[in-house]
Amino acid sequence: MTSNNDCKSAVKTTINKLKDDLQNYERLAGERVKLSTDMNVFELTAQKQEVEKRLKDNQKQLRTLAKNIETDGKLFIALEDEYDTSNN
Repeated sequence: MTSNNDCKSAVKTTINKLKDDLQNYERLAGERVKLSTDMNVFELTAQKQEVEKRLKDNQKQLRTLAKNIETDGKLFIALEDEYDTSNN
């Protein structure tokens, strides 16, 4: 078992990471909307191909962030459970 201070510190760190990941996700989701709109504007040109590439990269980043958020959420719950167990 870890000490209450260690748990508290780990919870704070996890919360801050979740906040950062959620802010990045929100930013990337907004960028995805813009890129999707751009796809409808451009004809088959090099510019459209660049937008397609950026959109694919954006989607990969969003998926990675979503997995990080899921993992951080599970860690947060485990830390809360450990904290509750150590205080009972």
